[in-house]
Amino acid sequence: MKRTAIIVALAMAGMLMGCQDQEYDVQIRQAHEALVTGFPELADHHLEKAEALADDSRVGSTVDGELLRAELKLQQGHFEAATQLAGQVAAKSSPGSINMARANEILGKVAIRQGKLDAATEYLTRAQKSFMSPADQYRLKDLLNIVNGLSAYSQGRTRLAQKHWDKITNEQLKIDLTTTTSTASKTVILQ
Repeated sequence: MKRTAIIVALAMAGMLMGCQDQEYDVQIRQAHEALVTGFPELADHHLEKAEALADDSRVGSTVDGELLRAELKLQQGHFEAATQLAGQVAAKSSPGSINMARANEILGKVAIRQGKLDAATEYLTRAQKSFMSPADQYRLKDLLNIVNGLSAYSQGRTRLAQKHWDKITNEQLKIDLTTTTSTASKTVILQ
């Protein structure tokens, strides 16, 4: 009888842990969707819920959560915090891994927003070497074209800048660049 009660209790505890894992994953996915669609406040809300779940259980925070938090800080203009969070993920990731690539992409975006174009090129090139999917490759090529265009523009080479910007495949980035060319490094929405 005692043995059956213990087995039932352990099974229920396992089910609860599984539910918390699933809820954590849902919160992380919703945070990502909110960031991509331009709702950082909503993303922050979902990340806080995910972090509370991680604190209240054995779920533990994930690299996905840490990278989303870094991306959120970037979108909010908190560049030091974004750099610190992405740097922490990069430090514990193995070279060439997808997590290292994602951390380098965030570090590259921070560098763009700070006008550090050489550093941005270095981070984005590193990230590009690790990403395999075509969507990731196109996104990084677009980011590198932004950096190259900004670099040429800052040197007064407007035709070369335009050539780089014409290569951008993401239409939203093109719109942002054409409407804010003089301050593009500060206003381009990078997602």
